[in-house]
Amino acid sequence: MSDFPILKWVNVDGRSVPFTYPQHKKDGGYVETGDENPLPVGNHVMSEGGLWIPEPEVRSTQLTGSIVELEVLENVFVPAGSYVTLSGMDIDNSDIKEIRGSIRWEGDTTYSLELSITVGSRQTYLGEITDITKSRYGDLFKHESYDKNFRIRVNNDSGTDRTLYALRLMGVR
Repeated sequence: MSDFPILKWVNVDGRSVPFTYPQHKKDGGYVETGDENPLPVGNHVMSEGGLWIPEPEVRSTQLTGSIVELEVLENVFVPAGSYVTLSGMDIDNSDIKEIRGSIRWEGDTTYSLELSITVGSRQTYLGEITDITKSRYGDLFKHESYDKNFRIRVNNDSGTDRTLYALRLMGVR
């Protein structure tokens, strides 16, 4: 075992330059990382045959979900008292558990987000999305996903025409 860092001095253009070996902590000291001393792997142990295997009865750390971009609107003019609609109907998002989004307006804008779903030819209003977090870079919102045929209506409730700089809609699988 060596002290940290493990150095080797090499000659580069007539000058002595320190080279730091790849290394990691082991048993209270430091060892050079390589075939004989691989990096430690969480939740794995070495078998009698020298193979790294998962520890028995350890919960898997495999990634089971992901965030996917569903729709983006950029630089959309929205007159006062008017709205734009995002539709999840053309996207295969049947396994989406939650919808999240970010919205950024020109200037200080009063707005609301309404959620509805479409079943057959009938559209059902579910209510306003109220889980909105203000940020200096825009607002963040999220809502449980009910159905793959959802629509989000973005209302410009202010008395002034505004530009919706960016609206990004993501789904959590």
